[in-house]
Amino acid sequence: MADQPTSPFGDISMIRDILMGQQISEYESRFQELENTIRQMSELYEQKLTDLKKEHAAQTKQMQEANSQRFDKLEAMIHAKINSLDNKLEKVSQDDKHDLGQMLAKIGAKLMKDNV
Repeated sequence: MADQPTSPFGDISMIRDILMGQQISEYESRFQELENTIRQMSELYEQKLTDLKKEHAAQTKQMQEANSQRFDKLEAMIHAKINSLDNKLEKVSQDDKHDLGQMLAKIGAKLMKDNV
């Protein structure tokens, strides 16, 4: 017996197994259940996170398309207003030129009449 080295922990673990063997196996079983539950919850969390990312990407794309359509409509409205204002300005300018021409003709006629 003197040839076998004895570990002080070897005796303690044997005593522990004798005294608490049943409880240790129950704890191991509970820990295994907890690990399984945590793994399932983690998988569920990852799936939900993936689903949320996909939903977020779809909503973002939809909002970008809607904003793009709104900007296109606004741009078309602005161009239409600018064209309308250009046409009005051109008409006013032509009318002013016409009126100015008539006034100059009247002034010229009056000056001719006064000089005669």
